[in-house]
Amino acid sequence: MRKQSSIYIVTSSLLKDIHHKNSHFRRNSLRTIPLIIDDSNLTQIERYIKALIVDPDVGVSSAALLSGLQMFQKNE
Repeated sequence: MRKQSSIYIVTSSLLKDIHHKNSHFRRNSLRTIPLIIDDSNLTQIERYIKALIVDPDVGVSSAALLSGLQMFQKNE
């Protein structure tokens, strides 16, 4: 079982990377989020992913689409 405090720390760090101006940070954090997300943070992350799907950077928007699909399949 994962420790809730460590999940919170990792999630908050990834959320900081999602808001970074460098698109490489945003892409990598979007790829990592579906691996560590739990049900308590799902709605918060969902808002960020919806906003990043329309990002001007094609790499960021495709990473957002893929992570959204992965989270949807995981939480079905």
